[in-house]
Amino acid sequence: MTLSIIKIWQERDTNNLLLSLEVSPNPLTPTSTPTTLTVPLVSFCASFNALYSSNIIRTTTYSVIADLTGTPITSLFSAILPSLFQIPIIPTPWLLPVACAASTDILSLPSTTSVLQTLFNLTSLSIDPSIKTVAFVLPSLSTISPLLRPLKLAFGHDRQVFAYSSCSSATTFPQSTPKSVPISTMSHISPQLPPLLSLLPSTTSNVVESWLSAVDAFTRLKEEKFITGRKSRPFDASTVTAMTAIWEKWRIQWKAKIDVKPSTKVLISEIVFCHKSILLDNKTLPDTCQPAEGWSLKAARKTVGCSCCAEEEDSDEENGNFENDSDNKGENWNDGKLGFVRF
Repeated sequence: MTLSIIKIWQERDTNNLLLSLEVSPNPLTPTSTPTTLTVPLVSFCASFNALYSSNIIRTTTYSVIADLTGTPITSLFSAILPSLFQIPIIPTPWLLPVACAASTDILSLPSTTSVLQTLFNLTSLSIDPSIKTVAFVLPSLSTISPLLRPLKLAFGHDRQVFAYSSCSSATTFPQSTPKSVPISTMSHISPQLPPLLSLLPSTTSNVVESWLSAVDAFTRLKEEKFITGRKSRPFDASTVTAMTAIWEKWRIQWKAKIDVKPSTKVLISEIVFCHKSILLDNKTLPDTCQPAEGWSLKAARKTVGCSCCAEEEDSDEENGNFENDSDNKGENWNDGKLGFVRF
Protein backbone atom coordinates (compact mmCIF):
# COMPACT_ATOMS: atom_id res chain seq x y z
CA MET A 1 0.00 0.00 0.00
CA THR A 2 1.28 3.47 -0.88
CA LEU A 3 0.03 6.96 -0.05
CA SER A 4 0.25 9.92 -2.42
CA ILE A 5 -0.79 13.52 -1.84
CA ILE A 6 -3.85 14.73 -3.76
CA LYS A 7 -4.42 18.17 -2.24
CA ILE A 8 -4.47 20.23 0.95
CA TRP A 9 -7.51 22.37 1.55
CA GLN A 10 -9.28 24.34 4.26
CA GLU A 11 -12.58 23.15 5.61
CA ARG A 12 -15.41 25.56 4.88
CA ASP A 13 -16.34 27.91 7.74
CA THR A 14 -13.40 26.73 9.86
CA ASN A 15 -9.65 27.12 9.95
CA ASN A 16 -9.11 23.36 9.91
CA LEU A 17 -6.74 22.18 7.21
CA LEU A 18 -7.44 18.81 5.63
CA LEU A 19 -5.19 16.50 3.66
CA SER A 20 -6.56 14.29 0.90
CA LEU A 21 -4.50 11.20 0.12
CA GLU A 22 -4.79 8.54 -2.54
CA VAL A 23 -4.36 5.09 -1.07
CA SER A 24 -3.02 2.72 -3.70
CA PRO A 25 -3.42 -0.98 -2.96
CA ASN A 26 -0.84 -3.66 -3.39
CA PRO A 27 0.11 -3.83 -7.10
CA LEU A 28 0.06 -7.63 -6.81
CA THR A 29 -3.70 -7.43 -6.31
CA PRO A 30 -4.97 -6.26 -9.72
CA THR A 31 -8.65 -6.31 -8.80
CA SER A 32 -8.35 -3.65 -6.09
CA THR A 33 -8.73 0.06 -6.93
CA PRO A 34 -7.26 3.20 -5.32
CA THR A 35 -9.31 4.98 -2.68
CA THR A 36 -9.27 8.52 -1.31
CA LEU A 37 -8.61 9.23 2.36
CA THR A 38 -9.15 12.66 3.96
CA VAL A 39 -7.53 13.39 7.32
CA PRO A 40 -6.90 16.44 9.55
CA LEU A 41 -3.57 17.80 8.36
CA VAL A 42 -1.82 18.79 11.60
CA SER A 43 -2.77 15.75 13.70
CA PHE A 44 -2.01 13.34 10.85
CA CYS A 45 1.42 14.91 10.36
CA ALA A 46 2.24 14.63 14.07
CA SER A 47 1.34 10.93 14.07
CA PHE A 48 3.15 10.25 10.80
CA ASN A 49 6.35 11.95 11.98
CA ALA A 50 6.37 9.89 15.18
CA LEU A 51 6.03 6.65 13.22
CA TYR A 52 8.52 7.73 10.57
CA SER A 53 11.26 8.72 13.00
CA SER A 54 10.96 5.48 14.96
CA ASN A 55 10.77 3.11 11.99
CA ILE A 56 12.61 4.63 9.03
CA ILE A 57 16.18 5.82 8.60
CA ARG A 58 16.23 8.18 5.63
CA THR A 59 19.25 7.78 3.36
CA THR A 60 18.09 10.17 0.64
CA THR A 61 19.25 13.80 0.71
CA TYR A 62 16.68 16.48 -0.06
CA SER A 63 17.62 19.48 -2.19
CA VAL A 64 14.97 22.20 -1.89
CA ILE A 65 15.10 24.80 -4.67
CA ALA A 66 13.81 28.32 -4.06
CA ASP A 67 13.65 30.19 -7.37
CA LEU A 68 13.65 34.01 -7.41
CA THR A 69 14.74 34.44 -11.01
CA GLY A 70 11.29 34.85 -12.47
CA THR A 71 12.22 32.56 -15.35
CA PRO A 72 10.85 29.01 -15.73
CA ILE A 73 14.10 27.83 -14.20
CA THR A 74 12.47 24.57 -13.14
CA SER A 75 12.70 23.53 -16.77
CA LEU A 76 16.45 24.20 -16.66
CA PHE A 77 16.89 22.08 -13.54
CA SER A 78 14.68 19.41 -15.11
CA ALA A 79 17.04 19.24 -18.08
CA ILE A 80 20.25 19.20 -16.04
CA LEU A 81 19.68 17.32 -12.78
CA PRO A 82 18.10 14.03 -13.98
CA SER A 83 20.30 13.60 -17.05
CA LEU A 84 23.67 14.65 -15.65
CA PHE A 85 23.36 13.89 -11.95
CA GLN A 86 20.54 11.32 -11.77
CA ILE A 87 18.58 13.58 -9.42
CA PRO A 88 14.81 13.43 -9.94
CA ILE A 89 12.79 16.65 -9.55
CA ILE A 90 9.53 16.54 -7.62
CA PRO A 91 6.98 19.36 -8.08
CA THR A 92 5.28 20.62 -4.93
CA PRO A 93 1.93 22.25 -5.81
CA TRP A 94 0.57 21.10 -2.45
CA LEU A 95 2.83 23.65 -0.74
CA LEU A 96 0.70 26.61 -1.88
CA PRO A 97 -2.00 26.17 0.80
CA VAL A 98 0.68 25.44 3.39
CA ALA A 99 2.44 28.73 2.58
CA CYS A 100 -0.86 30.58 2.77
CA ALA A 101 -1.69 29.05 6.15
CA ALA A 102 1.80 29.81 7.48
CA SER A 103 1.55 33.44 6.33
CA THR A 104 -1.80 34.00 8.06
CA ASP A 105 -0.81 32.19 11.28
CA ILE A 106 -3.36 29.45 10.71
CA LEU A 107 -0.31 27.22 11.02
CA SER A 108 2.20 28.06 13.74
CA LEU A 109 5.91 27.71 13.06
CA PRO A 110 6.15 24.30 14.84
CA SER A 111 3.06 23.05 13.00
CA THR A 112 4.38 24.27 9.66
CA THR A 113 7.69 22.52 10.33
CA SER A 114 5.89 19.29 11.22
CA VAL A 115 3.69 19.49 8.12
CA LEU A 116 6.68 20.02 5.84
CA GLN A 117 8.48 17.05 7.35
CA THR A 118 5.49 14.81 6.66
CA LEU A 119 4.80 16.04 3.13
CA PHE A 120 8.40 15.67 1.97
CA ASN A 121 9.02 12.35 3.73
CA LEU A 122 5.69 10.93 2.57
CA THR A 123 6.49 11.86 -1.02
CA SER A 124 9.98 10.37 -0.83
CA LEU A 125 8.64 6.97 0.25
CA SER A 126 7.72 6.18 -3.35
CA ILE A 127 11.25 6.95 -4.60
CA ASP A 128 13.74 4.21 -5.28
CA PRO A 129 15.96 3.93 -2.17
CA SER A 130 19.05 3.67 -4.37
CA ILE A 131 18.58 7.32 -5.40
CA LYS A 132 20.79 9.38 -3.13
CA THR A 133 19.38 12.88 -3.79
CA VAL A 134 15.96 14.22 -4.82
CA ALA A 135 15.11 17.83 -5.61
CA PHE A 136 11.93 19.62 -4.54
CA VAL A 137 11.07 22.91 -6.26
CA LEU A 138 8.94 25.47 -4.38
CA PRO A 139 5.84 26.17 -6.49
CA SER A 140 5.96 29.96 -6.75
CA LEU A 141 7.90 33.08 -5.82
CA SER A 142 5.37 34.03 -3.15
CA THR A 143 5.81 30.76 -1.22
CA ILE A 144 9.50 31.29 -0.49
CA SER A 145 9.17 33.85 2.31
CA PRO A 146 6.75 31.93 4.58
CA LEU A 147 8.38 28.53 4.00
CA LEU A 148 12.13 29.24 4.06
CA ARG A 149 12.54 29.23 7.85
CA PRO A 150 10.38 26.16 8.62
CA LEU A 151 12.12 24.29 5.79
CA LYS A 152 15.47 25.01 7.44
CA LEU A 153 14.11 23.81 10.78
CA ALA A 154 12.62 20.68 9.24
CA PHE A 155 15.62 19.74 7.10
CA GLY A 156 18.61 21.45 8.66
CA HIS A 157 21.08 18.87 7.33
CA ASP A 158 19.75 18.81 3.79
CA ARG A 159 20.46 21.22 0.94
CA GLN A 160 18.55 24.37 0.14
CA VAL A 161 19.33 26.10 -3.14
CA PHE A 162 18.53 29.81 -3.34
CA ALA A 163 18.54 30.79 -7.04
CA TYR A 164 18.18 34.48 -7.73
CA SER A 165 18.72 37.20 -10.31
CA SER A 166 17.82 40.87 -10.40
CA CYS A 167 14.42 42.01 -9.26
CA SER A 168 13.90 43.74 -12.61
CA SER A 169 14.52 40.54 -14.57
CA ALA A 170 12.05 38.67 -12.35
CA THR A 171 9.30 40.94 -13.67
CA THR A 172 10.00 40.08 -17.32
CA PHE A 173 8.22 36.73 -17.07
CA PRO A 174 4.58 36.05 -16.18
CA GLN A 175 4.50 35.14 -12.51
CA SER A 176 2.16 32.96 -10.54
CA THR A 177 1.77 35.12 -7.44
CA PRO A 178 -1.62 34.12 -6.05
CA LYS A 179 -3.39 36.67 -3.90
CA SER A 180 -4.36 33.79 -1.62
CA VAL A 181 -0.73 33.60 -0.46
CA PRO A 182 -0.12 36.78 1.57
CA ILE A 183 3.30 38.38 1.56
CA SER A 184 5.10 38.31 4.90
CA THR A 185 6.02 41.52 6.67
CA MET A 186 9.54 42.57 5.79
CA SER A 187 12.22 43.95 8.07
CA HIS A 188 15.09 46.36 7.35
CA ILE A 189 13.05 48.47 4.94
CA SER A 190 12.68 52.18 4.37
CA PRO A 191 9.29 53.91 4.94
CA GLN A 192 9.48 54.88 1.26
CA LEU A 193 8.71 51.33 0.15
CA PRO A 194 4.86 51.27 0.29
CA PRO A 195 4.32 54.48 -1.70
CA LEU A 196 6.88 53.40 -4.30
CA LEU A 197 5.21 50.00 -4.69
CA SER A 198 1.88 51.72 -5.29
CA LEU A 199 3.33 53.37 -8.41
CA LEU A 200 3.85 50.02 -10.13
CA PRO A 201 1.16 48.04 -11.98
CA SER A 202 -0.45 45.52 -9.63
CA THR A 203 1.02 42.45 -11.32
CA THR A 204 4.53 43.93 -11.30
CA SER A 205 4.10 45.13 -7.72
CA ASN A 206 3.17 41.60 -6.60
CA VAL A 207 6.32 40.18 -8.15
CA VAL A 208 8.58 42.90 -6.72
CA GLU A 209 7.12 42.55 -3.24
CA SER A 210 7.42 38.75 -3.38
CA TRP A 211 11.04 39.03 -4.54
CA LEU A 212 11.92 41.47 -1.76
CA SER A 213 10.06 39.39 0.81
CA ALA A 214 11.94 36.25 -0.20
CA VAL A 215 15.32 38.02 0.01
CA ASP A 216 14.29 39.47 3.36
CA ALA A 217 13.42 35.99 4.66
CA PHE A 218 16.82 34.75 3.53
CA THR A 219 18.74 37.56 5.24
CA ARG A 220 16.73 37.17 8.45
CA LEU A 221 17.34 33.43 8.41
CA LYS A 222 21.07 34.03 8.16
CA GLU A 223 20.90 36.43 11.10
CA GLU A 224 18.94 33.98 13.26
CA LYS A 225 20.64 30.74 12.27
CA PHE A 226 24.14 32.03 11.48
CA ILE A 227 23.97 30.38 8.07
CA THR A 228 26.72 30.97 5.58
CA GLY A 229 26.52 30.27 1.87
CA ARG A 230 29.17 28.05 0.36
CA LYS A 231 30.26 27.00 -3.08
CA SER A 232 29.85 23.44 -4.31
CA ARG A 233 32.83 21.33 -5.33
CA PRO A 234 33.98 22.12 -8.88
CA PHE A 235 32.59 19.97 -11.70
CA ASP A 236 34.75 18.08 -14.16
CA ALA A 237 35.23 19.54 -17.63
CA SER A 238 32.83 17.19 -19.41
CA THR A 239 30.01 18.02 -16.98
CA VAL A 240 30.60 21.75 -17.42
CA THR A 241 30.50 21.35 -21.21
CA ALA A 242 27.23 19.40 -21.06
CA MET A 243 25.64 21.94 -18.68
CA THR A 244 26.75 24.82 -20.90
CA ALA A 245 25.09 23.24 -23.93
CA ILE A 246 21.83 22.76 -22.02
CA TRP A 247 22.02 26.32 -20.68
CA GLU A 248 22.46 27.83 -24.14
CA LYS A 249 19.42 26.00 -25.51
CA TRP A 250 17.36 26.98 -22.47
CA ARG A 251 18.45 30.63 -22.61
CA ILE A 252 17.32 30.93 -26.23
CA GLN A 253 14.02 29.20 -25.53
CA TRP A 254 13.11 31.28 -22.48
CA LYS A 255 13.71 34.86 -23.53
CA ALA A 256 11.94 37.61 -21.63
CA LYS A 257 8.19 37.51 -22.24
CA ILE A 258 7.31 40.95 -20.87
CA ASP A 259 8.89 44.20 -22.04
CA VAL A 260 9.66 46.25 -18.94
CA LYS A 261 9.88 49.97 -19.65
CA PRO A 262 13.13 51.76 -18.69
CA SER A 263 11.18 54.04 -16.33
CA THR A 264 9.75 50.96 -14.59
CA LYS A 265 13.24 49.50 -14.19
CA VAL A 266 14.39 52.75 -12.56
CA LEU A 267 11.43 52.60 -10.18
CA ILE A 268 12.16 48.96 -9.32
CA SER A 269 15.75 49.96 -8.58
CA GLU A 270 14.51 52.62 -6.17
CA ILE A 271 12.29 50.04 -4.48
CA VAL A 272 15.14 47.54 -4.10
CA PHE A 273 17.26 50.31 -2.60
CA CYS A 274 14.63 50.62 0.16
CA HIS A 275 15.75 47.28 1.57
CA LYS A 276 18.88 48.30 3.41
CA SER A 277 20.23 44.79 3.99
CA ILE A 278 20.45 44.15 0.26
CA LEU A 279 22.43 47.31 -0.47
CA LEU A 280 24.63 47.74 2.58
CA ASP A 281 25.24 44.16 3.60
CA ASN A 282 25.91 42.53 0.26
CA LYS A 283 28.04 39.85 1.91
CA THR A 284 24.84 38.53 3.49
CA LEU A 285 23.44 37.70 0.06
CA PRO A 286 26.38 37.46 -2.37
CA ASP A 287 25.87 39.13 -5.75
CA THR A 288 22.35 40.33 -4.98
CA CYS A 289 23.36 43.98 -5.24
CA GLN A 290 26.15 44.38 -7.74
CA PRO A 291 26.31 48.06 -8.74
CA ALA A 292 26.56 49.16 -12.35
CA GLU A 293 30.01 50.04 -13.62
CA GLY A 294 31.04 53.47 -12.40
CA TRP A 295 28.46 53.56 -9.63
CA SER A 296 29.58 54.77 -6.21
CA LEU A 297 27.91 54.92 -2.82
CA LYS A 298 28.67 58.65 -2.67
CA ALA A 299 26.59 59.24 -5.81
CA ALA A 300 23.72 57.23 -4.40
CA ARG A 301 23.88 59.16 -1.13
CA LYS A 302 23.67 62.45 -3.01
CA THR A 303 20.49 61.27 -4.72
CA VAL A 304 18.73 59.49 -1.88
CA GLY A 305 20.24 61.25 1.12
CA CYS A 306 19.57 58.37 3.53
CA SER A 307 21.27 58.45 6.93
CA CYS A 308 22.22 54.77 6.68
CA CYS A 309 25.04 55.55 4.21
CA ALA A 310 27.53 56.83 6.77
CA GLU A 311 30.91 58.22 5.73
CA GLU A 312 32.89 55.52 7.47
CA GLU A 313 31.02 52.75 5.64
CA ASP A 314 32.04 53.97 2.18
CA SER A 315 35.22 52.12 1.27
CA ASP A 316 35.24 53.89 -2.12
CA GLU A 317 35.57 57.23 -0.34
CA GLU A 318 38.53 56.00 1.66
CA ASN A 319 40.27 54.92 -1.54
CA GLY A 320 39.44 58.16 -3.32
CA ASN A 321 37.51 56.30 -6.02
CA PHE A 322 34.89 58.84 -7.09
CA GLU A 323 34.91 58.45 -10.85
CA ASN A 324 31.56 59.02 -12.49
CA ASP A 325 30.02 60.57 -9.40
CA SER A 326 26.84 61.45 -11.28
CA ASP A 327 23.66 59.57 -10.53
CA ASN A 328 24.06 56.18 -12.21
CA LYS A 329 20.96 54.59 -10.76
CA GLY A 330 19.21 54.84 -14.13
CA GLU A 331 18.33 52.15 -16.60
CA ASN A 332 21.77 50.53 -16.24
CA TRP A 333 21.31 50.01 -12.51
CA ASN A 334 21.88 46.35 -11.81
CA ASP A 335 20.36 45.15 -8.55
CA GLY A 336 21.57 41.58 -8.96
CA LYS A 337 22.63 38.76 -11.20
CA LEU A 338 21.85 35.09 -11.42
CA GLY A 339 23.62 33.14 -8.73
CA PHE A 340 23.13 30.17 -6.47
CA VAL A 341 23.60 30.00 -2.73
CA ARG A 342 23.50 26.63 -1.06
CA PHE A 343 23.12 26.71 2.71
